Amino acid sequence: MRAEWRIERYLQSGRLAQVLPQYYTPDADIHAVYPQRHQVATRVRAFVDFVALSLARQAKIGKS
Repeated sequence: MRAEWRIERYLQSGRLAQVLPQYYTPDADIHAVYPQRHQVATRVRAFVDFVALSLARQAKIGKS
């Protein structure tokens, strides 16, 4: 199975069609794993925050 975000454009364009709308795959969690330190590098924290915000925006768009 492909993740919804990978096939969304094909569903919207009509290249793919959903055939079993009553079934769905469970959500998949995404984890950021980085070394445990007292202080995380600013660039690592910025990247993790950026990815989290981007994913949250995509989820919000997908639900509307």
